[in-house]
This record gives sequence, structure tokens and C-alpha cells, in this order.
Amino acid sequence: MHKLDLVEDQYDRQKKITWWDQETLKNSKILIIGAGALGNEISKNLSLVGIGKITIIDNDIVDLTNISRCVFFDENDIGLPKSKLLSERINSFRNINSNYFVSKVQDLGIGIFQDYDVVIGALDNREARSWVNEYTRMFSIPWIDGAIEGLNGLVRSFGTKGVCYECTLSEEDLKLLAIRKSCALLSEDEITLGKVPTTATSSSIISGFQVQEALLYLSKQSESFMPNLGKQMTFFGETMTFVQTNLREKSDCYVDHNSINYQKIDISYNKKIKDIIAEGALSENSYMFRDIITSLDCLKCGSSKNLNIYITHAKQKDVICNKCNTEMKINSDRKISNFENKTFAELSIPNLELLTSDEKYIIINNEKSRK
Repeated sequence: MHKLDLVEDQYDRQKKITWWDQETLKNSKILIIGAGALGNEISKNLSLVGIGKITIIDNDIVDLTNISRCVFFDENDIGLPKSKLLSERINSFRNINSNYFVSKVQDLGIGIFQDYDVVIGALDNREARSWVNEYTRMFSIPWIDGAIEGLNGLVRSFGTKGVCYECTLSEEDLKLLAIRKSCALLSEDEITLGKVPTTATSSSIISGFQVQEALLYLSKQSESFMPNLGKQMTFFGETMTFVQTNLREKSDCYVDHNSINYQKIDISYNKKIKDIIAEGALSENSYMFRDIITSLDCLKCGSSKNLNIYITHAKQKDVICNKCNTEMKINSDRKISNFENKTFAELSIPNLELLTSDEKYIIINNEKSRK
């Protein structure tokens, strides 16, 4: 005889769904990239259903136009970091274990993706999407992309195999993306983005589908239960209609669609690289996954200057010639033994950065970051 359960908790109604697994959701870790209109709604939905840990990445601040579309922001928040505010608000909203980064995702260590079960994108540019796409695939983590414009929006889901975000881009899109990823343009402080018309209703609808897709995956622990996997669902707000289309994998996609095996090691970012090598933590044949800018040459006036800084931390002012105000040619290197008298901190290497050592992938974790 079935025993009647008279004890209810705040999640009782959703736990009545036959396949629902509240304990799994409580133990899940989700990374949200973007803390604007979509990011607010995604955070709200995840908090309400009881996700255990939510991390939010965004480098922007709240402005007046955010107030009408972001449920967790008000006029008193103008000028404050979105990711910090959103993390604090959902923590108090449902006592969620949440943390944040006031940063572009491209400026963080590649290894940040290793710690999450699902990544949900609330982004507004190709470069950031491309970054998330490449490294979620590298660490075998599904990610769910969302976008809104006016009353319309779309949701795309990318798994650990098959079609990826880059596969969906046209040749012209890829050319523009390649320009944005070039050394010189990576040094820009900001991209001037057009202001896209959006509404609170669009963000609510699209974020709802993004979170629903994530919940299906987390509860059933299988990508096969993601109904939008490898597909794009487009919502047309004025006609209240949806169209779902299959995304096609490109055989010549430049993104490596395979995952990697890696080792994570703790090192001191304040110790000289030559000492880390001497102690055997890393070999002399170790290379950073991204470039370290060593010097700059001005092709116009012939002047030069040393820099020694990780490429993601170089600013526009760093690559401009002090004499003739011309953008300088960048010289770079990746082999860490060539910087043996420097520390990882001095080179502005982000925590959890990826490198290769004797052809093995290694994530370096700053000892100070351990809790």
C-alpha cells in the first residue's frame, strides 16, 4: 500500500514530475555567461528550481536601459557591476551558492569550464560565443545559447559531439570573427556594439526554454534527453510562432570537435618560472595555450618597446606607439622557459589557464586560489 506523504517542501510540486531529480539539481553547477536581460531571467529560473551552484560572468555595468528588462536590477544599481549584483541578489533570493567574475569570459583561464555541468549563454557577440563554443567542447560540457531581438529570439543547444556553434557561421561570419581574433584587435579595450531592441517578454520566453533544456539534461544525465540538441528553435513574437530547424555539422569546421584529457596542478603564481621548471612541476617544453606579447615594433617610425604580458590583458594603449601614435606590430611567444625570470603573476596569466607540457594538457591552478 502506498504511503501518503504529508510532508511538503518548497520543491514539492516539481518533485511530483516522474523523472525529476531534485537532489541532482541541488548538486549541479551551472555557469551563466552574460548578466543582462537574459542572464537575469536565467538566474531567476535556476534559483527557483533549486540549482545548487550558479556562477555568473559579465564585465558590464548596469545602465538605465537595463532597469525595464532585468528583474534583479533597479535605479540604485546604475553604474555597478552586473555579475556581482546578480550573484548577490540570487543568493539572497533563494540562498543560492553563487559566485561571479567581473570580466569578459575571454580574459579568464580556459580551465574555468572544467568545473561545470552545463554552460548557458546570454551573450551579445560572436567572439564570446566562439570562445565558449571552443572550450566547452574541449572539456566535454554541453552549452545552451540564447539570443533576443525585439519580440523575437532563438535557442540553440550544442552537445559534446556533432554540430558546434562555429558550424552555423557563414564564410563571411568566419572572416569577421577571424579579424576580431587577430592579435592587434584583441588588444582593444571594448567593442562598440549596436544597441539591439529587446523586451522583458522576449528574454523571459527565451530564457525559459534555455533553462528547460538544461533541466532535462541535468535530471536525466544524458544529452539524448535534450530535445533541442543540434537544433535551433526560433521564436517569432509578433505571430507567436516557433520554428525548429536542424543545424548541420561542417566537415571542415576549424574547431576541434574532440575533448581533451588533462591534468590539474597547483603552482605558485609568485614563484619564478625557472624555479617551477627546476622543481619538476612543469617541463622546459611547456607552452601557454595563448600568446604572451614580448615586444612591439613601430613600422612607421622604427621605435620599439618590451611588454611581456598575456595577450588577453593587453590594452589598446599598450600597442600604440608613444612617438607617432601608430598601432605597432606585435611580437609574441608561448614557450614558458623563454620567460624563466618572470612569474605567472608578472605575465598576467589568469588562474586556471591551459598549457601544454610535453604534449600533455595541463591546467595551472594558483595555490592562493585553493580554499
